[in-house]
Amino acid sequence: MAAIAAAAVSGTHLQELIDRQPADHSLLQPFQQSPDLDRLDLERFVYRHWHCAGHVRQVPRTGDCFLFDIRPRDQWALKAVPGQKADCCTRLSMFGGAVTASEDGKPVAPLMRRFKDGDGDFTIFYLDPLNHFLAYADDGAIFCYKPRAVDQTELHITGFVWGDATEGTDLDKARPTWMWRVTTAADKRIVGENAMGVASRYHRPGPNALPIESHARRLSESCLSELGGKQ
Repeated sequence: MAAIAAAAVSGTHLQELIDRQPADHSLLQPFQQSPDLDRLDLERFVYRHWHCAGHVRQVPRTGDCFLFDIRPRDQWALKAVPGQKADCCTRLSMFGGAVTASEDGKPVAPLMRRFKDGDGDFTIFYLDPLNHFLAYADDGAIFCYKPRAVDQTELHITGFVWGDATEGTDLDKARPTWMWRVTTAADKRIVGENAMGVASRYHRPGPNALPIESHARRLSESCLSELGGKQ
C-alpha cells in the first residue's frame, strides 16, 4: 500500500487506484493516508467547492471582514453571497415525542418565525460536501468541516436561535449546545478508532452501513470523481 500511495499522483497510478476502489465501501488506504493524494484532494476537490465561512452577523458593516482559512491558503469572507441555494434539503421527524434536540426533548429557545409550537420535525440542508445546516423549530446549527492535515479534520459548529431570545430569560446557552457537545464527543472517539484501523497494514475497505452512511458514500463518490476528472 505504501509504495502505491507514494506514486499515486501520477495520472496512471491515480486512475488505477480509482478503478480498484470497491463500490459502496470505505475508501482505500492511500486515499486516506497518502500526503500526495491529500494535496491533490485539496486542489481538485476542497478548494473548488463553496465553504460556509461564517454568518452575516460577523460582518455587520461595510468593509468588515474576518479570516477564514483551511490550509495552507487563507480566504477572506467579506459578505454573504446572494442567491446561494442548498444542494439538498431533507425533512425528517424526531423520535419519542421530542420537539427539539435537547436533553429532555423540550424547546430550548423561543420558536422561530412562523412556528406556533414545536412540530417534532427537523430539516437538514446540505450546502456543499463539507458544510450542512440543521434546523429545528427553536434552534439550528451550521457544521463546517476543515481538512487541516491528511489525518486531521477540524469541525466548527455555529449555533443559532431567533433574534429576540434573551439569555437568562428564555435562553440558557447550555441547553441548545448539549446535543452537539454529546454527539461530537462520541463522533471524535469513533473517528479516532476508525483512523487507527485505517493506519493498520491489514486495513481493507469495509461496506458502507446504508442508509445511515449514504452521505459518506456520496462524499466519497464526489471526491473520486473530481480527483479523476479532466483538469
